[in-house]
Amino acid sequence: MRIVSDGTLPAGSHCVRERRMQRVSGAWRVPAAAAFALALHGCGDAKTHAGALASRAPTDLADPVACQGCHSAHYQAWSLSMHAYAADDPIFVAMNARGQRETGGSLGDFCVRCHAPLAAKMGATADGLNLAALPAKLRGVTCLVCHGTNVAADGSLDLVNDGVMQGPIENPLGTLAHGSAYSGRLDRQDVQSATLCGACHTLTNGHGLEVERTADEWRTTSYALPSTLRTCGRCHMPESSGAAANVPGAQARSLHEHAMPGVDLGTASAAQTKLVEQTLAPAISSKLCVVPAADGVQVAVTLDNALVGHDWPSGATHDRRAWLELVAYAGATIVYSSGLVNPDEAVTASPSAPLVLLREQLFDDSGEPTLFMWNATSARSLLLAPAAGDPLHSTQTAAVKLPTSVDRVTARVRVRAIDYDVIDALVSSGDLAPSYAKGLPTLTVVATAQEWTTDRGAACLP
Repeated sequence: MRIVSDGTLPAGSHCVRERRMQRVSGAWRVPAAAAFALALHGCGDAKTHAGALASRAPTDLADPVACQGCHSAHYQAWSLSMHAYAADDPIFVAMNARGQRETGGSLGDFCVRCHAPLAAKMGATADGLNLAALPAKLRGVTCLVCHGTNVAADGSLDLVNDGVMQGPIENPLGTLAHGSAYSGRLDRQDVQSATLCGACHTLTNGHGLEVERTADEWRTTSYALPSTLRTCGRCHMPESSGAAANVPGAQARSLHEHAMPGVDLGTASAAQTKLVEQTLAPAISSKLCVVPAADGVQVAVTLDNALVGHDWPSGATHDRRAWLELVAYAGATIVYSSGLVNPDEAVTASPSAPLVLLREQLFDDSGEPTLFMWNATSARSLLLAPAAGDPLHSTQTAAVKLPTSVDRVTARVRVRAIDYDVIDALVSSGDLAPSYAKGLPTLTVVATAQEWTTDRGAACLP
């Protein structure tokens, strides 16, 4: 547990983890085959499931729209995901453009191989700078990217291109649209499924620094053990029951939600925002303790990452900002605040500095802070470790002594997937339109929202 007071990090704090030159392979191999039109139209029955091909017009399995007819629910859910939006997100486009320019092109396909893997593998792009001119089916993380790949020994993805779509169903119903086969990589009950996600959610930059490590964080927890297995899909793809496809004879099976929400908001549509809020709501918990005294009041808040199977927050943590907002009132007057950040300002620029700021700070080879991962050679992590892997560092407590009496104290954790310091840098460099420098979504982790009032006396909530 790390204890802070008034925002000061104690010397030797266990949650301040330095990382340098942690290499994890992120290589991608482009297969020789480039033809994707290998399956056939039709959602009708077929007697075999491993390549039921007939002399009919070919279906382009690279195009998610071709999947929509038979898998409408899956398609609709996927269309709300960041996977669908990965290559069209203006912030990604701007960041990739800046990275290519600042590295003289040596960034290469580092970003695009995960944001538009089909385009990279087909040779349609080498650096992602021409994505807007490419067909929509080559942009984003599409059906074929997950359902038509194998994971190589080095952790990279290889596109199979054999007309067979893999899935978690051990006895798939045959169809004339494509061959069907079971794969443990698509089965959330199988530990292999984490390797599929890990191909993009564990990444190392050109300096050997692991800049995204969600899958590696998970591997250190009890959730990765066979006896207590809880894979990525168990949390990010909720289960329901129904027919996997709109085909005659399809029986009810276990279905998995394909919106796969995390913290990122691409379109920021109402439906997408709701899914992300629902995912964030129970992510971490908090305890608010208030002890009134004759000379004031002692306030302490403890945050706990007890349920998540990776660090919190996770992913591109150098862009993320999660912080504790703590406010004390005397009547209607605010007598103390920390983390009370205005909607249009960066957390790090706010005069109301948060007692707890969860993020990762990157540094270049000169030891200077940098916002962008292509410049980073080391990192300082201020994150909540998962209790399932590192209970010593899964909690963090902030305490403050107020010299006056108060009537009410509120606390909650606020989250931004990306903050204004990053956005403003992209706008200043001319890579992002100024219109994006306002209105960034700020979400609340509902389980951390607590309120103390004087009628409770000395108390810890909940």
